Parts: sequence; structure tokens; C-alpha cells
Amino acid sequence: MTISAEEILAQRLERLDELSLRRSLRVLSGRAGVHCRLDGRDVVNFSSNDYLGLAGDTDIGRTLAGATAELGSGAGASRLVGGHHEAHAALEREFADWMGAPRAVFLPSGYHANIAALTAVCGPGDTIFSDELNHASIVDGCRLSGASVVVYRHADAGSLAEKLGEAASEGLRLVVTESIFSVDGDEAPLAQIAALKRPHGFLLMIDEAHAIGCYGPGGRGLCAEQGISREMDLLVGTFGKAVGASGAAIACGDLLAELAINRGRTFMFTTATPPAVTEMVRAAIRRARDAEDRRKRLRENAALFRAGCQKQGFSIPGARAICPVILGAERRALLAMERLWDSGFYVQALRPPTVPAGACRLRISVSAAHTTDDIGGLAAALTEALGPHDQSKDE
Repeated sequence: MTISAEEILAQRLERLDELSLRRSLRVLSGRAGVHCRLDGRDVVNFSSNDYLGLAGDTDIGRTLAGATAELGSGAGASRLVGGHHEAHAALEREFADWMGAPRAVFLPSGYHANIAALTAVCGPGDTIFSDELNHASIVDGCRLSGASVVVYRHADAGSLAEKLGEAASEGLRLVVTESIFSVDGDEAPLAQIAALKRPHGFLLMIDEAHAIGCYGPGGRGLCAEQGISREMDLLVGTFGKAVGASGAAIACGDLLAELAINRGRTFMFTTATPPAVTEMVRAAIRRARDAEDRRKRLRENAALFRAGCQKQGFSIPGARAICPVILGAERRALLAMERLWDSGFYVQALRPPTVPAGACRLRISVSAAHTTDDIGGLAAALTEALGPHDQSKDE
């Protein structure tokens, strides 16, 4: 008997249920922020990437409202066809100035930006060296570029050096890594990687999605914090996380910017972001650049949460805003998420394909907008949900 397409699709969904891998959407009502209403319930949100607490900022919202009244609701076309507005050009100048780069190219999202950068610069005959835990957008960009892809051990400059020495030298060579990794919040050894540029001759691309606005002088990211900005050839920064807006941009030199415009597929074939939204992003960037008080509070809150968890028996690695609690099995992570929800805390459980099988976890994101009570309450709720434990003993 022939199985219908509908039956095949239903079986695939059922399989996700069996593996505890099915996702569902929760409805956000009202203003985004760490204190929000999801599915009709007031919760403290520890899953957002709103690191500086700017996503619900009233002044930034007023900028969008005023710009929409003046500029309308859409761009009408891709930037190359006729949707390139002076607001886009102004935003690119502003981001380039912030990053200390000659040029910048604005795109609708970080996913668009990573794919545009990689497909613009690399192609068949070239080689991309990619950290094994790079974000899916980087993985997809590597695949779409048509270049050969060499994967090196996570955050291991020695492994990268070994791979660089083994790989054929023909064609362009590009190394790509996140600066702060989105799942575990750990850091790439950027200074060690940058030191390999001269002997091995490669372009360096850094995805600063989880560092822009949060770290470094003026919130310029981990490259600036570690003093290697001049070694960076392409820097991708997103505006939907700490900046509290939307979109992303590639900071780079003139030649690479022109290639991104002419060869980056997600730039060429995407309708431009509405100019009014672009004006809102500019306002958000200005707020993020000047938010030293929020950056200080973010560091303090991350340290406070780790200290509270340590007292309860939870060891949270690192020192940044992303705080992973490794739990192992899918069902255990889901159960922990549900118990925290019942306690008034929204924390996402990460499962395959986001993380490897058997390495499921709670991904807790601390924000400058969290209060001391929020942080202490979550640490206590974790203890109640799971009990004191040593993560090294988890399955």
C-alpha cells in the first residue's frame, strides 16, 4: 500500500516526539524583555539574548515609530535592484566607525550575514578552516560557498595550525570562528589564531554575535578586548542580541565589501530591510555603544549567578553571559525546563541538532536587566528542580 505524503510527514513529527526533540512556539505578549508575558503567563526570561536589556527600550521604539511615519513600511526591492536607501548607507557607516573598519555591509540577520560573507569570499578551489562547534549559519555558509571545508577541534589553535600545515596551499584560505560560542558561552583563542595568519597566510573571519555590545572597549567585542582588531578581515556583528534591535553587518575592507555586495547571495537576493527599521537599528547602536553601565551590570550579574549556583552545587563554566547547565539526556533537559517554567522562569532546553546527542543542557542567558532577586530565584529554582549535583557525574 502506498503511504501518502501526509502520513509520511505525520510519522516524521511523531518520531520527533518519541525522541523528545519536537519544538513548539510560545506566544509573547506585549513588550519583549527579561520580564515578559509568554503564553499568557508572567515569567522571568533567562533564554533571551537581550544581554543589555535594550530590546524593549521605549526610546528606541519611538525612533522606529517616527521613522515609519516618515519613510514608510518597506524598501520595495533588494538593495541592488532599487531598495538601497540612504538609511542603509548611514547605518553601514555607523557600524564601520564603531568597529574601526573601512566599510560595512548591512543584512537582515546574522544568518544572512554569515552566508553572504562566506559565499562572497570563497568558492571552489578555496579552503575554509572552521571550528567544529561553529554556529549553523557558518556551517551552511561553508557548504553553500563550494569551497573545501576543513574542521578543526573546538577552540584549539594547535589543531588549527596542524590542519593549516596539512592542507593544500592552492586557492584562498579562510579561517572562521565565533568569538563567544552561542551554546556554551566559551571563547575562541583569538590571539593564538591571529598569530597563525602570518606564517600560514589566511583571511580571518570572526562572528562576534554574542560579544558585540557586551564586551571590549565601547562594546566593540572580543576582538577589541583582546587587541586583535587589526588582524580581523571580516567581522560579523548582529543587532538582534545585545543591541536590542534586528539585522547584522559585516565589517571589512573595501575589496571584501564589494565582493559581499556582488557575490553574497543573501545580500543579492533578499528584499532590503525597511529604511525605518534601519533607522531604529542606528538608534539602538548608539545606545549600545554608550552603555558602559549596562555592560558593568551584565558582568556583575553573570558573576552573581555563577556564585549562587556554586553554593547550590552547580558548576557553571566560563565568565560570560551564557551559562550552560549540562544535563545529558533529552528527557531530563525537558523535565528541568518544565519545572523551571512552573516556578516562573523561562529557560530553554537545548537538544539535538543544536547540541550532540547525550549533551543536552539548559542554556541560561543572563542580562543586565535581571535583578538580584531574579538571579537568586533562578539558582534556587534550579536546585529545587534538579537537586545539588556535580555536572561531571551527569550522563
